[in-house]
Amino acid sequence: MKKEFPRMAKAVKNQVTDNYYRPDLTKAALATLSAVHRSLKVAKSGVKKRNRQALKVRGRK
Repeated sequence: MKKEFPRMAKAVKNQVTDNYYRPDLTKAALATLSAVHRSLKVAKSGVKKRNRQALKVRGRK
């Protein structure tokens, strides 16, 4: 399943509920899908942007 997440979730939900196979497991199936989707997410590569706002230095006058 290489679609966007809402389409994958709809497909999983339809598979569980429409086939009359344990409709009480819908939430568990969606939680598993969510965990797998999160684990397969690739971290962004490259240089991380720094915060360029001026920092307040405390204690100086």
